[in-house]
Amino acid sequence: MADRRYGKELNHAILSAAWELLAEQGYAELTMSAVAEQAHTNKNTIYRRWANKPLLVAAALEHQHIAVDTTLPNTGTLREDLMSLLSRFIPVISAMPATTWQALISDLLATSVANLNLSTLQLVVSDENWITQQLPDILNHAINRGEIQQAANPTQKSLPAVMLIRQLIFTGTLTPAQVTDIVDNILLPVYCRPTH
Repeated sequence: MADRRYGKELNHAILSAAWELLAEQGYAELTMSAVAEQAHTNKNTIYRRWANKPLLVAAALEHQHIAVDTTLPNTGTLREDLMSLLSRFIPVISAMPATTWQALISDLLATSVANLNLSTLQLVVSDENWITQQLPDILNHAINRGEIQQAANPTQKSLPAVMLIRQLIFTGTLTPAQVTDIVDNILLPVYCRPTH
């Protein structure tokens, strides 16, 4: 019988098992039972830590420690700042297949709505996510450089985060070309609008 593990050691075993099985089987075939067996624990132990599969997979991804640069982009132009802001997520999104991202985001949002726990949706559109927190400073730099004339309203501030989630739902990918499309055809026309 295996030695009993607790705390961080047990969490590490569970998250590592989930990541390995995700790579082998894909998101659709991944089960809590298989993760429990691979981690040499039981399903109840997993469910006490992560209430469902999407939360477990999100935690397993975070456990991989794929670094995202969280410094404020300040390249000298609004376009390049926005490109930098979104491009920082390419390594994280590339860590899982497109189909996994599509299913994961869909499940996370569906679970939030079904349980009347809208924290996932609120995080996307609120000031609490990292992308939206960066935007006022990025736009202030652009105002100071004379590139734009006004700051964004709350809806406009949430637009980069919303577009990132939309990208994951519809394609499950984020490529440099997709970032360019979002910045050039959606974000810049909104932020560079003339004042009335």
